[in-house]
Amino acid sequence: MSHKPLVVIVADWFDPAFRAGGPVRSVVNLIDNMHEEYDFKIICGSVDYGETSELKEIHTEVWTDWQSKAEVYYMSSRKQRRKHIFRLLDECDPDILYVQGIFSKTFSILPLIWWKQAKRGRLVVAPRGMLYASALQIKKLKKRLFLFVTKTMGWYNHVVWHSTNKQETNEIKSELGFKAEIIEAMNFPVWRKWPEHEPDFSSDSLKLLCVSRISDEKNPVLLINALSKLNIPIELSIAGDYSNEDYFKKFMDKVNALPNHIRVHYLGSVPQEEISDLYKKNQLFVLPTKGENFGHAIADALIHGLPCVIGENTPWTDSVNGKAGWCLPMQEEAFANAILLFHGMSAQEKQKMSDAAQYVAVNKLDAEKIKPGYRKLFKIETEDE
Repeated sequence: MSHKPLVVIVADWFDPAFRAGGPVRSVVNLIDNMHEEYDFKIICGSVDYGETSELKEIHTEVWTDWQSKAEVYYMSSRKQRRKHIFRLLDECDPDILYVQGIFSKTFSILPLIWWKQAKRGRLVVAPRGMLYASALQIKKLKKRLFLFVTKTMGWYNHVVWHSTNKQETNEIKSELGFKAEIIEAMNFPVWRKWPEHEPDFSSDSLKLLCVSRISDEKNPVLLINALSKLNIPIELSIAGDYSNEDYFKKFMDKVNALPNHIRVHYLGSVPQEEISDLYKKNQLFVLPTKGENFGHAIADALIHGLPCVIGENTPWTDSVNGKAGWCLPMQEEAFANAILLFHGMSAQEKQKMSDAAQYVAVNKLDAEKIKPGYRKLFKIETEDE
């Protein structure tokens, strides 16, 4: 019989769902790296982000083994009710209840209410970037009202907050007060073994890659506007899902208006098992994101030796800027100038920047250096403490 602490994770999506991107990757990578120290159970939805039909090859309403590292309970939409969530959490009786996100009724709010009533275990909440100022601008009134009510009612008293970097820590303090208990633990990378890869910088056409949702917070329209200012041959591959039809139409209208020397390949969502090949085919990673609490796509780029041209509000700014790429304000001219500067470099200069990218990845994404943060996050309090 296992004597490892039990961590019950509640989340809207889990593997094989992949369209939500970072939130799924973060949980998968955590379990992959920490399952020898903790028992994990995941309670999640049965539909991928933006989809209406259930995931294939899953069983709902039963506990399912996941790679011999965790058990998963995929909950169908018709079962996502208070009594079912409460029953599952009662049966699990977690040492640590680990909630992903803030605003999901079924997988954030109901588990919080259960914990407040049950008064059992340690509650850890990972906001996953949802408290960033840029994220709070989306459905602003509803989110502000919810945060006001929860703070007034003391719902988050005695909760432990999981921050992945200092910027997110400051965002949490700004929204919830400086008395909030916050523990920093960086996300784990997906790669246990770095891919053996050196980008090919010999092509006349500059090959750009953007892995991102097509959404306002990721800001791909700014990237397209920046490219329209350039008079050099460019191939941009962009991989990511979308949920806002109006924004996606705006994005595609901009793409279709580009001159012929700039070609854009919109690939939609790309499964994780195919993502490495996509990085290997390109030379420079671009992402004008308004903010990231981690940025798995950026980490993947660095691991594959791709220099990065990214927004300045990410935890990568100090490591990347000027060495492995550029971290820039949200200005079309700034992105256009950085891309043009990279294009004008010699192959040797580009290779030096590529080597710096992998150096950043190796030093910042060492799993053994990341683990102590999660041991602190999932620490079980004793009566003597």
